[in-house]
Amino acid sequence: MNMNDIQDMVVTVMGLGRLKKGSGVGAVKWLLRHGAQVVITDFRDEAELNESIDEVSRWFDEEKAKDPSRELYHPVFVLGEHREEDFTQAQMVVTNPDIPHDSPYLKLAKDAGVPVRSDVSLFFELCPYSVTGVTAARGKTFMTALAGEMCKAANPATVVAGNMRVSPLEYLDEIMVSKEPMPIVLELSSWLLESLDDGEKGPTVGLFTNIYADHLHRYNSLADYAASKKNIFAKGGANGVAVLSKDQLELAALASEAPGRVMWVSLSPLADGEEGVWVENGDVFANIGGATAPRSQPIMSASDVRMTGDDNLRNVLGAIVVAKLHGVSNERIQHVVSNFSTDDDRQEIVTDISGVLYVNDALGSTPELTLNVLRRFGERGRSIHLISGGDVTEGDLKELIKVVEMVCKSVILLPGEGSVKFENQIGTTEATQLLHAKTMEEAVKIAAETATSGDGVIFSPALGYKDPTVATKLGDTFAAAARGLK
Repeated sequence: MNMNDIQDMVVTVMGLGRLKKGSGVGAVKWLLRHGAQVVITDFRDEAELNESIDEVSRWFDEEKAKDPSRELYHPVFVLGEHREEDFTQAQMVVTNPDIPHDSPYLKLAKDAGVPVRSDVSLFFELCPYSVTGVTAARGKTFMTALAGEMCKAANPATVVAGNMRVSPLEYLDEIMVSKEPMPIVLELSSWLLESLDDGEKGPTVGLFTNIYADHLHRYNSLADYAASKKNIFAKGGANGVAVLSKDQLELAALASEAPGRVMWVSLSPLADGEEGVWVENGDVFANIGGATAPRSQPIMSASDVRMTGDDNLRNVLGAIVVAKLHGVSNERIQHVVSNFSTDDDRQEIVTDISGVLYVNDALGSTPELTLNVLRRFGERGRSIHLISGGDVTEGDLKELIKVVEMVCKSVILLPGEGSVKFENQIGTTEATQLLHAKTMEEAVKIAAETATSGDGVIFSPALGYKDPTVATKLGDTFAAAARGLK
């Protein structure tokens, strides 16, 4: 497919989504800009999608005003339902990443011979330059942002996008007209990677640093979940690079399936001739040239990394591999890493009000991830008020509840089936008070009223949401409510 094929094509976008720069909205804008006849269908109604609908409508009016003589098809909204004809009679279906791949409506489209794409698969199909893809169970947003920032230090034209925050289609037109290639770094969830199954193209460099039991409500096992991410390197070809953690057996085992070079990240020294970035005697080293490369001087001290925890350190090492592959100097790498912070980091410290620390861990979608944030802040002597819950019921809460009862003064549960499971298992202790809130604003208010100086208020869902954008929105609301307490 080429760009000209989009003109007059009838395209169904399944799942508008609630993020104004996310996959759904990004796909709609790009398709309309290139002359497609777009039907937007979503089970959610106008009230739930009002921000995204307003964004599409505002953009359409502005785009039309730029050139009133230009023919643009007005988008058609089909909300609160899906119509079979929108899947069987379209010329292409573009799905939002939170649409299950076994959706009966997608089956209707495929049975009718209608190609199914995502915004990311469209991007790969049309992008003329190589792309670095970043995935992980924990920290892929951070890795993507850090790798992008290091690449920007050497090339300001670097593109950073992907997952649900910013669709890469937002940048495709600019990339297409560029005479020179630029670093392109995309954050790719397992759902977006699965959307590459039917295509021939994918990341040239694929970074995959950890795998844990996130999102198992969509997969039969951890092995299935890991397999869903193999497209991060599987379509790179002989010239591709798979960057994997040597410290996690499940990822080390994937190296044999990589069609190109394999590079490692590790908290232990690599063997002679192995390529990658590692920690040795407290310093960070790199070998990107293989067996013939001279041993590098230390890039930086591992203590220069501001985020704590082994997973975070491995993620920094992975981002450094990307930077080195794009020719970024050691000096620039050290400077960016030692000064880097982002509001999109997992475990974002939002504010400190009268000695009470507010932490947004919206992406803490499993008991293990919530356990990490409690250990990070609770085991430093800070008493925690945990805002948690969700609508996913899978996950073992035993270890989490042990730590909750040790470090949490209160647990404030938001509505959802996962919250019911949490409540049924937590039991009652004199030390931990169990409370309920109907909204995030109410939860923050309750926590603020009970917290005292030296305490922490943490939002971490623990059992997560089937629609990941819900957790992201709640995290934004948590941060806004916390800042509004001042």
